[in-house]
Amino acid sequence: ICLKNTDNRETLMKNILEILNSQRLLLIVGDYGSGKTVLLKAVHKMINEMNNTVSFTSLCQYMFPYIQNNDKKRVFFFWDSLRVEGRKQYIFLDSLDDLNLPSENGKNNCLDTCMDWIVEYLTKRPDCSFIVTSRNYVQINHGKKETIQRDMAENYYIRFDMEQFAFIKTRELKSEEIATWIEEYSKLYKVNISKTGVKERFKRIINSLKNPLFLFIFMESCIQNGIHDNKQYYCYYQEFIEQTIEGKYYFETYNAAYVLQKEKFVRQYQELLEYIAFDILQNNNNDINELGEELWEKEVLLGERLSNRNYYLRMSQFSTVTANKLNQMWENHQELKDANLLNCYFIAKEGDLLFFRDVNILFLLASNRIYKNLWEIIEKNNDGFKLDDLGEIQMIDFYPQLLDFMLYQIQVDGRQGEFFRYAYYAVREENLQN
Repeated sequence: ICLKNTDNRETLMKNILEILNSQRLLLIVGDYGSGKTVLLKAVHKMINEMNNTVSFTSLCQYMFPYIQNNDKKRVFFFWDSLRVEGRKQYIFLDSLDDLNLPSENGKNNCLDTCMDWIVEYLTKRPDCSFIVTSRNYVQINHGKKETIQRDMAENYYIRFDMEQFAFIKTRELKSEEIATWIEEYSKLYKVNISKTGVKERFKRIINSLKNPLFLFIFMESCIQNGIHDNKQYYCYYQEFIEQTIEGKYYFETYNAAYVLQKEKFVRQYQELLEYIAFDILQNNNNDINELGEELWEKEVLLGERLSNRNYYLRMSQFSTVTANKLNQMWENHQELKDANLLNCYFIAKEGDLLFFRDVNILFLLASNRIYKNLWEIIEKNNDGFKLDDLGEIQMIDFYPQLLDFMLYQIQVDGRQGEFFRYAYYAVREENLQN
């Protein structure tokens, strides 16, 4: 049973307490950036203000080394040490899907093991409850996505002979909620920004504003630079990517991956994602082409057209350069193998399978790689275009989205003159007349 969405915070919190009174395991599930951790903190604050309760909050990643070593006794001992006689115990675990890694025995993954331990601990301690967050889809079997709420429900109500399992699903913002959010945020910082103004100037990213995290980053930029700043929509995606990767860096340092300086990690990690995104588009080239004229309509960013399509790629299908880049990171920084490197807000890994959750980010990252490759060729042949250059360009079909980004990036980098001088030789080349 999914708790129905409500606009009333008081009603929501009351419903959450009712769930925790009837069952002792609550899952908060939703897509990246939809507010799972914010809700978890709100529930934690509410529980802390109640009498006769004791609570503890942690990232699930802290459990990873113990799960890998099958050290359930130490985890249970730690949870027991948090108990206070005569008080109800609540344990809050954030980002369960970060444990979606294979265990050393290869029979199941760390996420499954963690769920088993949680339910087993509940059977031993009737005065304890767990509140856990996870992204919506974390497993793919035979090309089909399976929900974590179903897996957790089966585990829970078989052990406790329950007829149902209630969970909370966070969601994207509705149109009217975006307008209210922009209005309230603008009042807070005493600036004049409305959804109407945002829609007129940034209509191509209006769908992305449904993601609360993206909306927050967008509004922070508008507050800082003004809504009439000359930035185009791609810069907001790039900032979203960079902030997400920086968050990834901090999570992995907590997981003992103290191996890279922040700036270097962000740069290397984005470059790795650019190579993976390029491979995914190249591998799914024929499928995307079947959309035909749909991709040539006015909206350059893909918006909702491909939002429900996940293009998968197995790690065994990585190109040689992508595989080498990943292996190089692992070889130089062994600790990264113990960190869930290929599991970020907008990219997920299940076994050998990878996919991006936001198709706009998929196209942007792939475009970045093509753009960098193009400039490597231009800088090498600064006397102008040569036919041999065509063989060096890392080619996939140049969808309008890729071209639009590269033209934008050339302008941002102030390299129009350099590019035009190079391209001029291409149109002069007699062999290219046709």
